[in-house]
Amino acid sequence: MVSVKTDNDINQHEALYSLASRYPGSIEGLAHAMSRRLGRQMYPNVLRNKLRPGIETHHLNFEEYSLILELCEEAKLDGWHIPLRALCWRHGMVAISTPQVEGASASVAAAMRQAGEAAREFGEMMAEFAQAAADGKITRSEADRVLPEIQHVLTMVTMLRESVEAVAVPDDPSLRSSVPV
Repeated sequence: MVSVKTDNDINQHEALYSLASRYPGSIEGLAHAMSRRLGRQMYPNVLRNKLRPGIETHHLNFEEYSLILELCEEAKLDGWHIPLRALCWRHGMVAISTPQVEGASASVAAAMRQAGEAAREFGEMMAEFAQAAADGKITRSEADRVLPEIQHVLTMVTMLRESVEAVAVPDDPSLRSSVPV
């Protein structure tokens, strides 16, 4: 398991290089997998130079970046998402996984249950945060305990958002007011 404190502690270039180095067969294996997927040759030395922080002569394009993450996810590498989260953090954004809502779980009743779960999880996260902040400061170990709880709440709210999107039906035109707004 990859140990990571927070996404804001990580340089996205270093995170991607580290991830690529852990791919089965290291960067050589990744270059071979990329060559198969892209339908063109990706030489290991070229890929290594594109990935290494500080090399100014070679750069990844968006498709290559995305493909590296995709291949590492398919290889089930722990932390495959960290370079993306670090990139988002650099730009003041947060990357959150969006679970798909399908079949029987796509109902208003299921969305209501998810809303209740999200509220409960938020309450638990706030209790953990209040305990950490009770002395007027938050230590690194307290932050390491609270931050995963915050991420979990964000995921729960994102799941709720996806559930609401899944069950939304078109507005009934007969219910629209005849008075202009």
